[in-house]
Parts: sequence; C-alpha cells; structure tokens
Amino acid sequence: MTKANTRHIKGFTVICLLLATVAPANAQESAPNDAYQRANNLLLDENWSAAEKAFSDFVDANPRHDRTDDASFWRCYALEKQRPAGEEAFKCYQAFSDDYSRSSYVTDARANMIRIGQRLANSGNPEYEALIKGMRQTDDEEVALAALYALSNVGDQDAMTAIMGLYDRAESEHLKKKIVYVLGDVDNPRVVGQLAAIAKSNASIEVRKSAVYAISDHDDESAAYEAIVAVVKSEAPMEVRKAAVYSLGDMESGDLIGVLGPIARSDASPELAKAAVYAIGEIETAAAANELESIMTSAKSIEVRKAALYAISDMDETAALASLRKVAVSSTDPEMQKAAVYAIGDLETAEAAKVIQEIFAATSSKEVKKAAIYAIEDVNDAAATAFLVDVAINNPDDEVAKAAVYTLGDVDPAAMAKVLRSARSPEVRKAVVYQMGDLEGPDAIDAITEFLKTETDPDLRKAAVHALGDVESGAIIPVLEDIAKNDASVTVRRAAVHVLGDVGTDEAQKALLRILEPANQNR
Repeated sequence: MTKANTRHIKGFTVICLLLATVAPANAQESAPNDAYQRANNLLLDENWSAAEKAFSDFVDANPRHDRTDDASFWRCYALEKQRPAGEEAFKCYQAFSDDYSRSSYVTDARANMIRIGQRLANSGNPEYEALIKGMRQTDDEEVALAALYALSNVGDQDAMTAIMGLYDRAESEHLKKKIVYVLGDVDNPRVVGQLAAIAKSNASIEVRKSAVYAISDHDDESAAYEAIVAVVKSEAPMEVRKAAVYSLGDMESGDLIGVLGPIARSDASPELAKAAVYAIGEIETAAAANELESIMTSAKSIEVRKAALYAISDMDETAALASLRKVAVSSTDPEMQKAAVYAIGDLETAEAAKVIQEIFAATSSKEVKKAAIYAIEDVNDAAATAFLVDVAINNPDDEVAKAAVYTLGDVDPAAMAKVLRSARSPEVRKAVVYQMGDLEGPDAIDAITEFLKTETDPDLRKAAVHALGDVESGAIIPVLEDIAKNDASVTVRRAAVHVLGDVGTDEAQKALLRILEPANQNR
C-alpha cells in the first residue's frame, strides 16, 4: 500500500471515528447505525470485498436513512479498490451521482470517475475519453459560472469584457443561456445592447429567446423597450420574434399598442399576429380593448380576428358582452358570428344568457341561431330552460327546434315532457322521444307511455317503443307487454316484442311467454 493511500485511509479514519461518536437518538436508530459502523470498520481494515457487501446491504435495508448516500459512495470506493480500472466502479460512481445529486460526496465521485475513465481510455476503451472531456467541461463551466455571478455585481467594463469573452468561448447552449441570464443582471449601460445583439445573432433559438427575456427584465425600461421593438421588426426567426412580442405585453412603458396593433392587423405571419393580439390582451386598459375591437373587424386573418374576439371575452364582462353581441349580430362572417356567440356562452352568467337570447331573436342566420342554442347550455339556469322549451315547441324550422331538443336533454331533461306534449312538428316530437330514451327513472317511462296513448302516428309510436327499451328499468316490462298484447298497430306491437327480446331479462322472457299464450294468439 502506498504512502498516499495510507494518508487517504487515515483521513477516512478520522471522519469515520467522528461519525461513530454520535450516539443514536433512540433504540430504533441504533440498528442501522451499528450496521453502518460495522461496514465502516471493514473499510478502515481495507477489507474491500466485505466492506462493499456490508455497505450494499446497508443501502438495501435503509433506503431513506441519513447515511444512505454516504454508504452508497463508500460502496463504490470499496469496489474501485478491488478493481482500480474497472468499468463497474465507474458505473457505480455514475449511478451514485445521478441518485444522490445533492450529496456532499458528488464532487469526490466525479473526480474518481475522471480518474477511472482515464485509466479505461488508456487501456483501450476510447469511448471513455469523450465522457471524461464532457465531465471536465461541465466542471469548468460550473466554476466559470460561479465567477460570473460574482462579477455581475461589479458592473464595470472589465466585468463586461470578461463575461462576453466567456460567452464567445462557450460551446454549450446551456452555458450560453446561463451567461445571458447573468448578463441581464449586470449594472452597465452596454448590457441591453449586448443582449440585443445576441437576440439578433446566429445563436440557437433558445439562447436568443433567453436574451429577449433578459432585455425585458432590465431596469432601463426605455432602452429595453427600444431593443425589444427592434427584435420584433428584425429578420429573426419566428420563435424569437414571438418571444419579443410577448415581452412587450409585459412592459409598462412605450407605445405598446402602437407597435402591437399593426402587427396584429397586417403582419404576413398569422402566428406572429396572434401573439401580438394575446400581448395586447395582457395590457388590460380601455385603449387595449378598443384596439382588440378594431383588430376583431379589420385583421387580414380569420384566425387573428378570432384571437382578438377571445381576448376581448377575457376582459371586463360588460364591455365584452357589448362587443361580442355586435359581432354576433352584425358581422358578415358566419365563423366570426358563431365564435362570438360561443365566447358569450363561456361567460356563464345570467346576463350572458340574456344576450344569447337577444342574438337568437335578432339574427336571420340558421347557423347563428343553432350556435346560440348550443352556447346557452353553458349557462344552465331556469331562463335557459324556458328559452329552449319555447324554441323546441314553437320554432318553425325543424332543424333549429331539434337543436333545442338536444341541448335541453343536457340542460333539463325533465322539461322534455312538455315539449313532447306540445311540439307541433312530428320530427321534433320524434327527436324528443329518442332523447327521453336516454333518461332514467319513472318520469321518462310515464312521459313516453302518455305519449303512446295520445299519439296516432305509427312511426312516432314505434320510435317511442324503442325509446322505452333504452330507459334501462324493469318498469318498462309491463308497459311493453301491454303494448305487444293490445296495441291497435301490428307494427307497434311487433316493435314491443323485439324490444322485450333485446332486454333479455328473466322478466322480459316471462312477458314474451305470456304473449304466446293462446288467448293472445286469437286476437
């Protein structure tokens, strides 16, 4: 054993003896501490194989103990001592560094990995050369960043020169982003200009976006505003320009609307134009609301106009309702009209429901009327139910009336019984019957049974029988049996038999047997 190794082990001895003097807090802690001490003693005796196993057993038995990371490191160390140039020890340290990244032993583990990796590379394993280079580069970067953080508080020209020099030499995107972050905190009038140059350079997209964000956070608001606007108007990639646009929305000075408005209305890229719309929406002033209303009617792209519409709906409810109502009633673009109606429904207030009903009455467009019906479902109150019932019963357009029936099935299914009794159109009543088949309980059965007693249209009555089969209740069996035995229409009676067969329960089978009895066959 060399003198260097002897000194190293003696150092370990001191550390381990100090740890061993800490008495366990209670009996429950004693067993793990004793196990750790036994493993530690084996390490001090240089019994590497036994120490490796003892530390491994400790880790397996005590995965959450305070000394688990210590034991994991010393297990790797004992393994290395047995095979100094072994890949197993390298991988052991590597796993330790990943699993216990906050351990005080990580630096030692990385140093040992570099030493072992160098031996492996020299012995014919060239892949370890790249690993070692990467580890050394990471270590160098960490040291460099620590120096940068210290320099950032100086702010003089030498600090700026040193920081930019490191940026120019840096190879990894990760390090460049860190340098940009530090640069943003430097108190120097040249900082914004340097960051703007990075944002418009040929660096990676992520580094350039980091520069944009660092500019927007800078204390010199006037210089930051001018720099961000310059990036927006530059030939930088779309992602960088979008980052600049969003940053403008977070600023509190400069002619923000004057810059963002024209981009939203006229930029050739709908993606950038929508970003400008969302940035205006973050400003939350009356001027911003007016600008969004202008964009909503004048932007080139329908997607941008819709984005403005949705941004308005997130603003003050009273102003939003007025703007959205105007679009829903007056716009010549059906897509914008429907989008406005749905945006109103998303407000989910009684006032929104009232405006939706006004739009329904004012528009002549069938599609907008249907959009109003679907949108009012989000409000879901008594006024919405009354509106839907009225449309289902009285609207002369079957398609619109059926839309009200389908929505009513989600809003207030119990109200469909009234529609079933009063709707003028056979098509609407059929839609109600099918909707009621999705209901549960006696109300659906009573409503459909009552309908069968009064309805004369065979097709509607047949549809009602099939709807009964969807109710999923044993109470439908006697109703279906009575229809199969006594209904005046053979078509309806046959439908009842088919439904009983589909139900397939014991009670349904008994009903089918009773239908086959002679008394019923002589009808």
